[in-house]
Amino acid sequence: MPQLQVNARTIADLTDGQAEAVINSAINKAISDLDDRGDEDGKERVVVIELRMANVKSITTVEVVAAAKLPPFRTHATACKKAHRAGGGVALTFQGFNSENPDQPTFAEMEDALPAPAGEDDADD
Repeated sequence: MPQLQVNARTIADLTDGQAEAVINSAINKAISDLDDRGDEDGKERVVVIELRMANVKSITTVEVVAAAKLPPFRTHATACKKAHRAGGGVALTFQGFNSENPDQPTFAEMEDALPAPAGEDDADD
């Protein structure tokens, strides 16, 4: 096989073709993430391909590094209440069933707050 010159057309052939696999992996990761959550966050995915060149013991080496730069994964905000601790300090509390209202009671809590139906005895006979 003839000697190849390092350039844009031959990058994929570096390291016996491993460079192509590395680059394609980064591209596919960006595409997959864009498909998964791109409509929600509206942000770009960036694929960075680096050629790292160095002289090692009078031999020039070229290494291909490819990475997909994705927006961070994030949730919507959860409303919390500040709770002052008896010993000092502050804690944050939230309602696990309603991320918008930290005071939202559960159905069980609401049922416990209801008066007993008329005609029911509290005594267990």
